Amino acid sequence: RGGTRRKALGVSRGFASMVYIGDRFSFSDLAARTVLPHWAGSDELTLKPYPWSRGHGPYVVDSILDSVQRGEHDLGIVPIESSTTGQYAQHYTYLVHHCKNLRVLAETSHRLRPCLAAKPGTAASSVKNVVSHPQVLLWCGQYLAALDEKNGGVRRDTATSTSEALEMVRNCEGGTTAAICSTEAAEHYEMEILARDVGDDANNQTRFLVVGHKDSEHKFHGRQG
Repeated sequence: RGGTRRKALGVSRGFASMVYIGDRFSFSDLAARTVLPHWAGSDELTLKPYPWSRGHGPYVVDSILDSVQRGEHDLGIVPIESSTTGQYAQHYTYLVHHCKNLRVLAETSHRLRPCLAAKPGTAASSVKNVVSHPQVLLWCGQYLAALDEKNGGVRRDTATSTSEALEMVRNCEGGTTAAICSTEAAEHYEMEILARDVGDDANNQTRFLVVGHKDSEHKFHGRQG
């Protein structure tokens, strides 16, 4: 009976999966790695990027939480609050009202240092379009306003994650589009970093929650962040 329960919760494989928004070096991925040292489960914990590509839009966090409730993933890590822009109301509301089978297992606060990145050879003065996650664009409002004035107008476009934003820039033609993403992502994909630390608050931190099924035996130890 115990084995059946573990199988239903998706934890009988010898490893546990924690799903997050975006891809490698997204802000959620970087936050997830801060909790790895605190994993106290008997199974190996692996990180899984959620299929963020297209179709989920602003509801990607809802989809992640639902996937944990259905047992498709053992754990999920989601952003819940920013020291700059406050609580992510949509995420919090969905977690409280639509995730009765989940509970919070851990949390971490991660300092995020966004940069402006574009294709190699792009000059900051040529940027006419900036794409990123909506919250990230809010964090960088002052920088974008200054860039807008300097470049004679800069359009803001949104993406599901900073990973998707960077992918859009990598696939676009010309050198007028840039993404706001993590420095780690820009360096990994060999993009041109046009400006570092473009957030309005150099000490901006985002609080992330790690959630699992309410009957899950997974646990973390110590302080995560």
